[in-house]
Amino acid sequence: MKSFVAEVSRNGEFWVLQVPAVDFLAARAGNLLEAEDKLRVIVARRLGVERSNVSFELQDADAARRQRQRVSPAPQPHPAIIL
Repeated sequence: MKSFVAEVSRNGEFWVLQVPAVDFLAARAGNLLEAEDKLRVIVARRLGVERSNVSFELQDADAARRQRQRVSPAPQPHPAIIL
């Protein structure tokens, strides 16, 4: 079984799921279950496995973005700038 974190967000009337670990593959649908099923098919095809062997842990996309920003190093001043 291959398990991935799928970032979930709402975009208007659609649910959008993205998998950062697999080239940010994404799927969208009118409901969360349909979006997850579509994403499972896409990821399974990319990896060459049966879709029943793919699972997701759903995570709020906004929380995931905030986490990535906290981990990112602080921008360094440009060397030509004299303070």
